[in-house]
Amino acid sequence: MLVFFNVQLRWLHLLSSDAREHTIAGEVIEFEQSEYGPRFLLSLRCLDGQELWPAPRIRLYLASRLSAVHTAQWLPGSRVQGRARLRPVHAAANAAGFNRERWLLGQGISASGTLQQVSGLMLMADIGWRQRWIDAANPLLARLQQGTLLQALVFGEQRAIADSLWQAFRSGGIVHLIAISGMQIALAASMGWGLGRLLCLPWQNVVLHRWLPSAMALVLSGGYVLLSGASLPTQRAFWMVLIWLMLKQLAWRWSHWRIWWSTLALMLLGNGWNLFNSGFWLSFLAVALLLLATLWWRRPSLWRLQLWMFYGLLPLQIMLFGGQGLLALPVNMLAIPLFTLVLTPLGLLSGLLVPVFPTGAAYGFWLCDRLLTPAIEGLLWMTSHLDGWCELSGHQQQLLWLFWALPFCWWLPNARSLACCLLLAIAGLWCQPAPIWQVHVLDVGQGLSVLVQQGDRGLLYDVGDRFPGGFSLAESTVAPVLRYQGIRLLDYLVISHDDRDHAGNWPWIEQHWPVRMLISSAPIARWRRPCIAGQSQMWGALTLNWLWPIGLVSGKNNADSCVLRISDGVHTILLSGDLPALQEGMLVQQGLTPVTVLLSGHHGSASSSSQAWVLATRPRWVVHSSGFDNRWGFPKPAVIRRFADVGAYQFNTAEQGELSFSFEGHRLSARAWREAGPWYRRIDAWLGRE
Repeated sequence: MLVFFNVQLRWLHLLSSDAREHTIAGEVIEFEQSEYGPRFLLSLRCLDGQELWPAPRIRLYLASRLSAVHTAQWLPGSRVQGRARLRPVHAAANAAGFNRERWLLGQGISASGTLQQVSGLMLMADIGWRQRWIDAANPLLARLQQGTLLQALVFGEQRAIADSLWQAFRSGGIVHLIAISGMQIALAASMGWGLGRLLCLPWQNVVLHRWLPSAMALVLSGGYVLLSGASLPTQRAFWMVLIWLMLKQLAWRWSHWRIWWSTLALMLLGNGWNLFNSGFWLSFLAVALLLLATLWWRRPSLWRLQLWMFYGLLPLQIMLFGGQGLLALPVNMLAIPLFTLVLTPLGLLSGLLVPVFPTGAAYGFWLCDRLLTPAIEGLLWMTSHLDGWCELSGHQQQLLWLFWALPFCWWLPNARSLACCLLLAIAGLWCQPAPIWQVHVLDVGQGLSVLVQQGDRGLLYDVGDRFPGGFSLAESTVAPVLRYQGIRLLDYLVISHDDRDHAGNWPWIEQHWPVRMLISSAPIARWRRPCIAGQSQMWGALTLNWLWPIGLVSGKNNADSCVLRISDGVHTILLSGDLPALQEGMLVQQGLTPVTVLLSGHHGSASSSSQAWVLATRPRWVVHSSGFDNRWGFPKPAVIRRFADVGAYQFNTAEQGELSFSFEGHRLSARAWREAGPWYRRIDAWLGRE
């Protein structure tokens, strides 16, 4: 793995120069229309005139001026030349939420950017046998109610499935049944084996009887892997089938575990990026659990097997997704027999018949659709009436992992004494006192969101940005952090002013969390309370003092930002939104005392954080909430120098990710989530960039 990643990522040193745009040339791997515009995967062959080997995989979006021109479907194999802005994989690093960096690396994508100019484009004329096969099946599936679902079930094409349906699958715990997995490959291999045996019947040749069934099983399973898009679970199943067939022909005896370990090693040696792919580990762990079940019970019943799989996959599910579907067990009890015994074999056979017997394929797809429709409608009804997904806080996740390990201490020989240690650890974790109060400055890119926490109650200051495509940081970043920190009630939701990178999608937070008081300088809702200088409230052990604005304002300008001072009598944090230097000077004249933690104004812009402001606040720690490699160059070097001159230790969410400060009396501790994470979250440091 060390050799693999150093070889694969060494090309990123070429991006360390000051050039913002690079000349690129490569071959299109995949093109799609996403909610953020056209994007494609590119095998990068040449960068700034330098040939690259091995060719890295990068993801590029088309610039807005190119989107209207290059609307044609760029087929895999098309050659592209042009200029693009590139940067290593980078995403928000928070205590919770989708780990986009791990997901990108799991797809083998080591950089992303925007294609600014196209100097050469050679479209591929041949669409390939797989696409022709799918195109032949599309008219048969288009007339069916569950056509898009059958396309995913048979051919692995999942992009047309609606997000709401994916949410229902996740809540019901049947995503593994929709995605093409090892079950379909095993069925294809069985069909090939049976076909080979039939072909051998007219002849009494021993060699033919020995080799033809294995060859047919290999051809049919391998062909279906390619037809279905060669996902990781199908690759895993094919390698296992291949190893098993080779052992059978060589008359070697290997245990199931040796086959499992050999397949794992082969797939990691073949593609080290699998190390970051969650589907890879879920697939292998599921097979390991099945092998353990056959050792534990000679012939496990369906309910026992489902309970075992639910229990065994629980830690990995929580680690990857931060929660668990509660409906997974009952739904799978009904869905697995339907999919395993009927839908999957019938759908597979119909898909294979498309080019040779389309009429038979159409009847097969129609029957699958009639069986699938009531099942999907029942699932949608169940998930709409029951909240099947359980999100867990960080503290709950730690307790659950310890509880999960307890039965193993009881079942395993000579391990029961360890149960006492686990019980003591559970008791200690359960009784561990939480900090008196905490401040979490979230990594929301070029925006701002700060959570002040006292136990399970919170004050949320701003919610980050919302983008034209519908993506909002309130839903994707802020909400997971609120759940992870165990926030049950927001006593205060503060929107400093009505700028998109601060107000974002605040109604979504208000709809999903109980909010006692909405405070803003802008009239964003009828029930909001304006923030006006001179107001103060006691909130638990903290005092909230509003320093700005001095009266009612429109809330549309940076100068209208709510300025909030929070103190416990020992430590103080100051939040000023995007307040400009002129208004900072007015506050300085009114009298400001030094603070412990300061959020730099306007993300570190030179229009804020004036010299007088810095000298008056004299912060111990400063946090700049800015976007990675942002086009404005925030925080500005002059601002950084001003804070350095007063001895302030500075953080930048673009570099350190989420910053968490814990206050306990006179003690104060800080944690940077990116620095505490794995190496790929500090890839800029690995490259030696400033």
